[in-house]
Amino acid sequence: MGASNPGGDKNDEISSGCAIVFVLFGLAFVLAGARWIGPALEAARGEGIRGTLTIETRNCRKGCDWSGEFVSSDGRLRVADVRTDDLNHKTQVGDRVAVLYVGDRAYAPEGSNEWLGFVVAMLVGVTIMGWTIWVWRFSGRS
Repeated sequence: MGASNPGGDKNDEISSGCAIVFVLFGLAFVLAGARWIGPALEAARGEGIRGTLTIETRNCRKGCDWSGEFVSSDGRLRVADVRTDDLNHKTQVGDRVAVLYVGDRAYAPEGSNEWLGFVVAMLVGVTIMGWTIWVWRFSGRS
């Protein structure tokens, strides 16, 4: 770094700083994926609490997400403001749809493929970190 090069080539510090930023950026992808993959895998296996979600809000831009009140099939559990993006795009406000409640989200009752997105995010993060460390390590440093 700068201390090993008196007279100071600032490129060493900038390169190290950029490497740190990229590694942290990749780590953020890995941690985000790791945080959400557990519930998504449970939903993919059909685990969770079965019930209905009464849609109260619908937001569609590039994709749709919904939120509403979840009520378990036996009526014992009621949770307000449960979110999901795992429903048919034709689902509208006021619809009651069957869902699986896992963690604090609702998933399609037939299982969910949402976990795939989290795996991809984690792989992207590992790739960013690995590439950054490789380039930084072998960029002519002594």
